[in-house]
Amino acid sequence: MLAKRGVGSFMGGIPKLANKPGQRHDLLSRFSNPWIGLLTAIFSVVAVPLAIYLYFAGARTRRLSYSVNPVKTIVVKGGEASTLRVLHGDQDIKGDVTAAQVAIWNDGTESIRPENVLSPVCILLHPAVPILEARIRKVSRGVIGTAIDASRLADGVVPVSWKILEHNDGAVIQLIFAGSTETDIEVGGIVEGQPALFHVKPSRGSASPAVVLARERKARLVVIALLLASSTLALLVQISARLVRRTRKRSLAGHEPGENSKTTFWPFVLIVCMALFMLWQELRQPGPPFGF
Repeated sequence: MLAKRGVGSFMGGIPKLANKPGQRHDLLSRFSNPWIGLLTAIFSVVAVPLAIYLYFAGARTRRLSYSVNPVKTIVVKGGEASTLRVLHGDQDIKGDVTAAQVAIWNDGTESIRPENVLSPVCILLHPAVPILEARIRKVSRGVIGTAIDASRLADGVVPVSWKILEHNDGAVIQLIFAGSTETDIEVGGIVEGQPALFHVKPSRGSASPAVVLARERKARLVVIALLLASSTLALLVQISARLVRRTRKRSLAGHEPGENSKTTFWPFVLIVCMALFMLWQELRQPGPPFGF
């Protein structure tokens, strides 16, 4: 009897959880607070672009890229009277002579070593006009050990090699070839995990590459800024409308927000997230990070 009484007394001393019908409703009403909904929307707008950024920033990929300077310099114009003569060895060059620059760099986060190159990386001219001179004009760091092979210049081919290319490492190679400015320049090769090289194509024009890229970037930034501003304004309108509905719901019994308010809220959140992601990509430095 004493044991039973002791257990009963002990159990009786433990407070029981209230099981009122309105308790669950009160708990849910706290989460339906309009300020909590506003904070949830803000966190959603911030969290989605942050998750996308962390995903791409943490991905280890190789991305060997190249870009051709859109401004090609005519050294000698064939057919025009000039006292300037161009000799390649003992041969007199009668046609056009043009100078161009090609930038090659690693835009990925995984380093590229010689053992990662499955097919040699080469600069190719189309049509295959003779290259009179090829030299390395600029390197991101001297330790990358960039080198060019001059044995195939007569075929319009310049093999390029290096010791290691880490993120944003690369070089600018200047070519002087016996051809016009219409000669196409590309870079071929195969890197492990990347079947084709990524070609950054700036617009052609008479302005310098920096000016052309700056104009394009400014135009894209204006478009993205307008998209971001309009979608953010629409999102704020939706949030304000939801807050007004929640306030009215407390004063009007049985009033439920329409389905349209529930379905049109999240699309604007996604639009803002996409605009922020596009803005982040445009703010990155276009073209070779070390310039031409």
